[in-house]
Amino acid sequence: MIKKKLKKHKKTYKNKKTYKNKKTFKNKKILGGSETNLKTISKIDYLKNVKINIKNITTIFDLSFENNFFIKTNDEIKETLSRFITSTSDESSTSDECNDELHEKKWIKCINCSNIKNLISKEINSTAYMLRVFSNSMIKGNIVFTIDSNDISKLNGIWENDKNFINITNITNTNNRLIMGFGPSSSGKTYSAKKMIDIFSQSEHFPNFPNMFLTIDGGIHRECSIVYQMIVMNIHEQGFAGLTNLVLPYFSVTEKSLFKANIIKKNMIKYLKLKRYSISLYIPETLGGCNLSLGLQPCISKYSVYIDITNDTNWIGLLIWQHKYGFMCNFNESYKCIGCTESGTKREMSEGKKYSNTAWEDSMKNGMVEMNEAPGGRYKIHTTGGKQWLKNGILTNCISVIEDYSVDKKKLLSEETLFSMGFKYSLPNSCYS
Repeated sequence: MIKKKLKKHKKTYKNKKTYKNKKTFKNKKILGGSETNLKTISKIDYLKNVKINIKNITTIFDLSFENNFFIKTNDEIKETLSRFITSTSDESSTSDECNDELHEKKWIKCINCSNIKNLISKEINSTAYMLRVFSNSMIKGNIVFTIDSNDISKLNGIWENDKNFINITNITNTNNRLIMGFGPSSSGKTYSAKKMIDIFSQSEHFPNFPNMFLTIDGGIHRECSIVYQMIVMNIHEQGFAGLTNLVLPYFSVTEKSLFKANIIKKNMIKYLKLKRYSISLYIPETLGGCNLSLGLQPCISKYSVYIDITNDTNWIGLLIWQHKYGFMCNFNESYKCIGCTESGTKREMSEGKKYSNTAWEDSMKNGMVEMNEAPGGRYKIHTTGGKQWLKNGILTNCISVIEDYSVDKKKLLSEETLFSMGFKYSLPNSCYS
């Protein structure tokens, strides 16, 4: 019965998923900046959210990038993609299909795109980019950087060098917490975590909960990269949905992504360890490619470093999820979800990352196991993905359900307060169907 529904669902969804309007990202909203043209982004916009004690903050930008770097980069990306697409257009009719508004746009793999990889590397290894990432990764509170006046002359715009002279001044290193957000891709992990931090902050069961949280999130890393956004913009202008290998949507030991978010994650971890900063962290983790019983690395290896950084042996585990497909959600109308597949596929073009639901089962299974290892609180959260239902003829937001798997179960907040925040507290395995 499920297989029959799934087949029908896929067919229906594919028919609906057409892209009639040609998207342009020339005037895309820049993370931490204003509505601007990507290739002429100003130094001020690029570093808008960065708080640092240098009088002229654009010095960091000038050291990191040569003159007109993003204009030249955009031209090179455009030329590379045009050359690649032209070389493959004689082999198929894909290009014609892409220009037809009635057809679904295609995803293609960029082959021999090493120069694009180099352009990405130039940006993500720069000091300006890493300061931008850290500043925009604060999901609660802000961080302030300082550089000693005697060290400014030692900066060269490359993060590997400059990180030694840049410090964060407003980290207290006390009462820090780690929240791990396990769960499938496109389940709403970061959005829900922000809400949960607010809930923990108000709950009497979490006294002196910290008011600063840093996240290490690949989605933010992509948003912060102007080069990444330029690639997405240019491939759309060529009539395609995106590049399948810009960011691989699945774990692979043979294929590599052009945009390597893992490098950024490692740079953030190395900096926090180098400076011995103990800051509260929220870490979203799908737990793909881990399972000791299958001969893979143990899942704890994915997050043990964050326990060390925060020094939080009483860390909190969340399993944030939606059903694999919306039609599979058997909760009643007021608690239903859109579905991971629908959520992921809806935003894949704008994000430039093709969605895949192949790891959904592994993410759920591994996530449940690791959540139940958390000593400081265990919460399985069924999110709605923005799903609405008709209540007395009025479209109303569905409610996310928090199931408390903690050893010492205590109601987080009153029913009324949780409901106003879009949540319902529940004991495990309560019936919502």
